[in-house]
Amino acid sequence: MTLNINNKINAFLHSEEAFNILNCKDFYFQNGQDSLRKFLDYELTEDLKDYLNQNVKEYEELKDFFENSPDLQDFGKLLFSLISYCDSNAYRKKELNQYPDKRVLAFAFVRMNNWVEQLLSYKFGLPIPDGSPKNAIEYLINPADNFTMLSENHREQLSENLFNKKYSKTAFKEEVFKYFEALALQPSNSQNYSHLLSRLCYQIETEWKRSIIGIVSPDRTGWQEDAINITKEGNYIALWNHKRPNGTDDTLKGLRHCIYDKGYFEIFYTSNYNVNYVAEIVDFVSNQKELHNAKWLDKFGNVEWYHDNFAEYNDKKKYARWIYLAKRIYKVEAESLTNYKFYKGNNYPSVGGQSPIVSINRALVLKNQKEMEDKINLLKYKKQIILQGPPGTGKTKLAKKLASELIGTKPTIALDWQKFIRGLDENQKIKSIHKDVFYTIRNVVNNDVTLSFPSTSDEIISYDKIKSIYDLKSWNNNNSLNHKDLGAVSLAKALFEKYNFSGDIYSSNEQLKIVQFHPSYTYEDFVRGVSAESNGASIEYKNVNRTLGLFAKEALLNFLDSKKSKSRLKSDLTFNEKFNSFKTSVISSLAEGKYFKIPNTTAQIIDVDDIQFKYTFSTNPSYNYSLLFSDFFKLYELGGDFKTSSDITRLESHLTRLSVGTYYFHLYKLIESQSEIVEDIEVPPLENYVLIIDEINRANLSSVLGELIYALEYRGEAVESMYAIDGNNKLILPPNLYIIGTMNTADRSVGHIDYAIRRRFAFVDVLPKDLTMEEGIVFKEDIFKQVTSLFINNYDPEIDYSSDFAVIEKSVYLTADFEPKDVWLGHSYFIQQYEKDQNGDDDLSKPIDFSLRINYEIKPILEEYIKDGILKETAREVIMNLA
Repeated sequence: MTLNINNKINAFLHSEEAFNILNCKDFYFQNGQDSLRKFLDYELTEDLKDYLNQNVKEYEELKDFFENSPDLQDFGKLLFSLISYCDSNAYRKKELNQYPDKRVLAFAFVRMNNWVEQLLSYKFGLPIPDGSPKNAIEYLINPADNFTMLSENHREQLSENLFNKKYSKTAFKEEVFKYFEALALQPSNSQNYSHLLSRLCYQIETEWKRSIIGIVSPDRTGWQEDAINITKEGNYIALWNHKRPNGTDDTLKGLRHCIYDKGYFEIFYTSNYNVNYVAEIVDFVSNQKELHNAKWLDKFGNVEWYHDNFAEYNDKKKYARWIYLAKRIYKVEAESLTNYKFYKGNNYPSVGGQSPIVSINRALVLKNQKEMEDKINLLKYKKQIILQGPPGTGKTKLAKKLASELIGTKPTIALDWQKFIRGLDENQKIKSIHKDVFYTIRNVVNNDVTLSFPSTSDEIISYDKIKSIYDLKSWNNNNSLNHKDLGAVSLAKALFEKYNFSGDIYSSNEQLKIVQFHPSYTYEDFVRGVSAESNGASIEYKNVNRTLGLFAKEALLNFLDSKKSKSRLKSDLTFNEKFNSFKTSVISSLAEGKYFKIPNTTAQIIDVDDIQFKYTFSTNPSYNYSLLFSDFFKLYELGGDFKTSSDITRLESHLTRLSVGTYYFHLYKLIESQSEIVEDIEVPPLENYVLIIDEINRANLSSVLGELIYALEYRGEAVESMYAIDGNNKLILPPNLYIIGTMNTADRSVGHIDYAIRRRFAFVDVLPKDLTMEEGIVFKEDIFKQVTSLFINNYDPEIDYSSDFAVIEKSVYLTADFEPKDVWLGHSYFIQQYEKDQNGDDDLSKPIDFSLRINYEIKPILEEYIKDGILKETAREVIMNLA
């Protein structure tokens, strides 16, 4: 699944509608099913059957008869009630649909005459065609094996465009179930599962639904060059064709919808099966009356090649069948028609004809895809890259895109026992969903978690309860939660956010970290350092992993686990749980005021902290000693089959603590004696981990990275850190850890990157570019070109200036010490911004005055360029005239 699909699915699964479907104990459309049964069981006289059969296509007559004839009023109400549960556009739905939320199977918008005709035919045993009414009947009879996606056209598009399969009615269920199976959704009533999946399909309909977006028109007469010049001057132009487009009514309707949706549709003019010109059409008419009512001159001002009389659109040989108004015509680099998908089986039209299309892999899209693939391949090869360029070129945005490509997107991850255990740590803070306060995890033993809360006693919560809340995502309905369940719900939510993309994937994904460097950043901030913690009356200092140390450890754990056999992984987890169980029992004993005696010795454990058991002797209690947790795991790795303490003593060279084999031996035996609790597990797949370092050159990299300069090149090999953790100085950067840095080349006040570091990174230029052709944005091309003239002479938007072969001619306004690619103001400054709606999305009806960006973002940085000697004083006049 793509990132976009995953985000839409997760958003829906957090919605009230999804919550209601998942938690509904009854069949979600029981009223509709009951109505169908009553409708099919209703007994009619033979005369009424004959009448209905003879007039099955006469909807208006039947409708009148159903409402006014005493003989058919009850039956008519049953029929209309059934339809009211099937289609959102049903007649009398508000009255007859008894659900408070007026739920329906689908937004099918099937005409009522079709519903009536086909439902009556089905009742009387007559064959009915595949389509929405037949699919609705099949769903209500057998919801477990059918779907509320009623449209056959939609099913076909879903199969072909999302599943990449040819549509088959018999295989459709299997394909849908397979696509969503990783979500592990479990509605309270299994009959509601297929409806939930149908609703999920419609949440991502933009990924598979193919609406008409334009038409292809073979035409090599050359008139487009004159039209380009006309529309460049801001004028509209009236165009016509002597043939109406293929699929006339459907096509014109689709084109009208396209205008409603985005303001225009496109005509792609071709020669030799290549697109050379594109026209953006904002309106069209098919006859004199429509032309008169369109009032183009009133709405759009000057319209070239315009006539009031529809008949005057002709070339003496051919006469217009339809006329369309273009706001823009432009030339494109030749694009092959193999990248265009035609609508409903239409093909490439003959000369003079026009065929509708539903999707395009435009040359620009393909180019962007190729550039992204090249960068991904470079990152996989080099393991670390730096995206460098002037301000405003989208370096951080590109870094995030690269990260999401490497990480991949996944459906909602189900909670199993293994993830439950690994997702929890003792003393971990869990934010309450109810208030801005935190629970603390006291311990995790067997299948239970103990939570503490400042104002209440400790709470023990079972794995089964947490899994149930996790699956239902009960935190979405927190107004109806029992207060006693807040701890369990808060914990389930924390686990969900740990394992799933939630909202902003860049802040919630455990496989991605983003940090920003600054001049005072050090090795101790980034890799490993010393932490000072209060320990009663004294301060205790200990070495700890920082951002990279922790992240590398996570990536290495995944790398190593993915290489293990299932039996070895199960054994490792079993020992880990035995150790945790033993540690908890020691802590419990100490909490009761008792020391924990080490068997067969005079030693007793007096404290447990994050890394060790502390022990002393009753004969000399003033001296404390310690046994490191990590040493017990080393013993396990060394074989673990110890008969006497001498077996451990012989291995002491591998341990951090020496001459304590006896104590390790007796405690190790206690750990082994704990009951085994690990259930069946799966070996995790190898995952990629990505660290983004924003403004990487703002810190002294040689100082911050230290010995990791070597580790960057030799992945998987241990290097010696200056700080030992658990007695171990070794630090490893695994092969599945990738680093993406961003660097502002205009900032000369920051640290220099030396050659040793440069050799270990690949540097990728990210330069400004004209975004006029990009979908979904409004780009201020004129202002971009004005500003670009301060850095580059004869700018050509067709040239990729980041290419090694591009020659950049320096502007006369730029001083000799600077190169254009280092300081040229980036394209993001010239994108139209919008006010946000209540959901935080752009409100396209409320553009922000662009003069604010010019006066408070663009001009100030250019003025600063003059002060810093980047631009000459002569640039000031150009800057002042920007508008």
